[in-house]
Amino acid sequence: GDPAALDELKKLMANQAEDERMMREGLQTELAKLKETAEERTKRLDEVRAEQEKGWENVQLGKAKIDYKCPHLLNLNEEPRLAETLVYPIDKPVVTCGRTNPEEPPSPEFNGLGMIKNHCEFDWNEETGAVTLKPGKNSQCCVNGKKITEPTVLKHNYRVWLGSNYAFRFAIPGHEEEGDKFPDAEDGKPDYDLAMNEMTSSSAPVAQEGESEKDAHLRHQLNEALRKIEQANVIASDLDREALFAPKIIRNRETKEDNVVVQVQLPQGNFTWPWEQFSSRLVDMVTLWQTWQYAMTNGQTFHMPDKVEDNPFIDNDYQLVGESEVYLASLGNMLENPVGVSILSITGVQEGRLNVNIEPLGKDGSEGPDFDEENDPFVDSPEDIKDKDIQFMIKIDNLVFDVDLKSGGQPRFKDVFVRYKFNSRDLDEKFTETKHDVSGGINLKFDHKSKHKIFVDGTVLNHILKGKMTFQVWGKMTDVVAVLSSP
Repeated sequence: GDPAALDELKKLMANQAEDERMMREGLQTELAKLKETAEERTKRLDEVRAEQEKGWENVQLGKAKIDYKCPHLLNLNEEPRLAETLVYPIDKPVVTCGRTNPEEPPSPEFNGLGMIKNHCEFDWNEETGAVTLKPGKNSQCCVNGKKITEPTVLKHNYRVWLGSNYAFRFAIPGHEEEGDKFPDAEDGKPDYDLAMNEMTSSSAPVAQEGESEKDAHLRHQLNEALRKIEQANVIASDLDREALFAPKIIRNRETKEDNVVVQVQLPQGNFTWPWEQFSSRLVDMVTLWQTWQYAMTNGQTFHMPDKVEDNPFIDNDYQLVGESEVYLASLGNMLENPVGVSILSITGVQEGRLNVNIEPLGKDGSEGPDFDEENDPFVDSPEDIKDKDIQFMIKIDNLVFDVDLKSGGQPRFKDVFVRYKFNSRDLDEKFTETKHDVSGGINLKFDHKSKHKIFVDGTVLNHILKGKMTFQVWGKMTDVVAVLSSP
């Protein structure tokens, strides 16, 4: 072969290997940061600062020397020594910025998370000195912590966010008096922490006077959730996925504690992911986004994963459809309790009805209802079963989903099963599970029967008289639903 061609091929392969290595290292760093809690992130930043202080003892890392007479943007960074070291002049009537675009090259160019082609433009009227930020269609632009969708006039010291990660202080030499004042800040200028606090507080609930520690913790959790959910929405937009994520606070019916979950809107409807499930899938989304960004930067074609299990925007895992609750008080007198109870999702939406019966068994463990006098389990007072063994059977006949067939509704779940514990707060007790119904229908027959024997001490008796059993309904999305989310 041609030696020159071979040398060129070797160089290309070496460059590609180096690009891939840098991409992997960058990806690992991003994933590690994504998994961090607020406390871990603060600790990491303190360690970085301490290490950098050693290297900077004899180095003057100054701010950018600005000689610009024109308006400009200065970068903000969580590390103060790196803030305002980059300057982006707005020195033309129209300055366009955004992702790499060979057809209309932007200047400046930003290819980070949340940036799109023709992301925005800064219009400068040199005569009046006014600068207007015009966000592009579907772009993420924020001014002073608030997202903008219309042209917005900027003033000195305004904080500008582009995409998810680019923060700036805007400056107009000669127009300082018209801008925001920060007398308590160093040099009278806003910093990264102030800009970040604006971003989180603008979309988070305002703290109430006398807020409890529990409420403060929940608010902090919600602030963290808003940041990560915004990241998921940006990724979905970049990858052209029909998915929308939003936080929701739900109350655990057992513990009465408030928790943050994530509502996921897909073309076929809404689903709810526990926070742990969302966090896990967000890591996969970031991985996918990094691959997409690498392809876009290098002029390559990007493809969504072929396998459904590798696509974080398709959920083929078992989902908690909802829960049904049955009070145990009738068991205190050893009476059966056949009921049809609502299946409520964790957001309170009725998904259907579950037919359950908690049926006492005879003293010898036999089924009724025709007990003889010696074997009849009935007692006049719940105290009569205290410090004794009792036996009962859980029967789950069927489940009927709420689906409006006349309006074209279709079953949303297949491979459905029900599981339960006598006491759902008992972490040591194992779930009892019904068989799986894989029909994908509306009326699911389980014909489940399971005998149980328990010793009734004071704690168990109190649970029987005041407590309830929770029946969880689990299932997977039907094939029809999964196809709607496919690439």
